[in-house]
Amino acid sequence: MRTSFHDWEDKQLVRIALEFENEGTRVTWDYVVRRMERLRLTPRELKVRLTTLKGTYGKRVRDFPRCFFCGATPDRLLLSSGEASGSRGPPRAMTRRGTSPPRTHLARSLASTSSAEQQS
Repeated sequence: MRTSFHDWEDKQLVRIALEFENEGTRVTWDYVVRRMERLRLTPRELKVRLTTLKGTYGKRVRDFPRCFFCGATPDRLLLSSGEASGSRGPPRAMTRRGTSPPRTHLARSLASTSSAEQQS
């Protein structure tokens, strides 16, 4: 099922809910809205989203998967598309283990001159 929430938004919501759970108090949704002011969501939308997450992962927020408790800032997203405002350009190319990185122009020219010297 698709949602209009990004992963980092879910993570931020879960972290705030965990604070309330650890203190043993009910969630104050106006406070949550202020903490997540960049989203401009209503308290009801956030409450419904947390209820949905609890339906998926369990009633206690502290029992949610560990992935909810790390990296909740939007500028640290690992998206290949530029859909996040915090993304900083195209992703870097990944090299496979055991393979050498691509040769630079200088390395190619040095290799060609050394092989030419060996032939003569």
